[in-house]
Amino acid sequence: MPFSGSPPPIGFFPSFEHSRQKCRQKGLYRTTFSATFCRLFSILQKNNLYSRHRDNPLRNDFFAVRSALYDDFTSGWSKDPDPSLARKFLAFFKTATLAFPTILLYFWFKMQESNEKKLEKLLSANGGYITRKQVDSHGIPSWFLTDFVRKQRLVKIDKGFYAQEQWIRDDYLVFQYKYPKFIFSHVSALFLHGLTDQLPAYFEVTGPKNYRPFSPKPSVTIHTDSHDESYRLGVCKIKTSLGHLVECYNMERTLCDIIKNSRKIDAEIFGKALRLYAKSKGKSIRNLLHYAQVLKIENKVAELMTVVMNED
Repeated sequence: MPFSGSPPPIGFFPSFEHSRQKCRQKGLYRTTFSATFCRLFSILQKNNLYSRHRDNPLRNDFFAVRSALYDDFTSGWSKDPDPSLARKFLAFFKTATLAFPTILLYFWFKMQESNEKKLEKLLSANGGYITRKQVDSHGIPSWFLTDFVRKQRLVKIDKGFYAQEQWIRDDYLVFQYKYPKFIFSHVSALFLHGLTDQLPAYFEVTGPKNYRPFSPKPSVTIHTDSHDESYRLGVCKIKTSLGHLVECYNMERTLCDIIKNSRKIDAEIFGKALRLYAKSKGKSIRNLLHYAQVLKIENKVAELMTVVMNED
């Protein structure tokens, strides 16, 4: 058996060559290729004799031994006690090697098909729009969304927000998608609850302390609530005029807010909102007084509502 480089350690390869010839005589080619090769490699590593450097002579000898073992395994079928088994192994190995990429492609296409169906359902359920946050919550990789947007020819409404061309833009929905910590309040909440028929010229929202995602702008009026208890007090989901759900304070909390800030609210809007609430079938005086107590305006709310409720 030829070896390249400097001579190997005395007593190592001769013993290996002896075991190799013994295996050849018995026709144990599979044993030679697998068990003996693995044993050789472990001995080299254990004794720190193996190095990956190309100039290491023992490394060259090692690969020469490996080549010889492989020759034993592939060229000695005529002496193999069970040649059919060896042929089956080679046939299986070749088939598996060729089939592996095909199997990967099959599962990849299946995964793509499944994710596309999920995205189509989301798009349909939303009424023509889809968001990156929804895709992430369903565990779908973001690049599937990119491919889906291209195939469906969706329009980018905002960062991470895509819709069909015929989708009617809902500014309330898009705004809250961009700034999820803002809750529609005051005049915006009155409009969403139908307590005013005047379309607000700007958004009026309430956010937590130190939440300022953008510089002040005339299209948005921001109120800050520094207490966690009152910030989430009376939050509900309500449909916009276009049928999309957004977070908004309920009627009772909204009434408390406008009463607390009555000097900044238009007198006509303020009076009409109180009267419409008094006539509303869904009102809850109990919740109204509870919110008023938390916001420390209980006396003012009780006085105003007594007057409004006693009007003809």
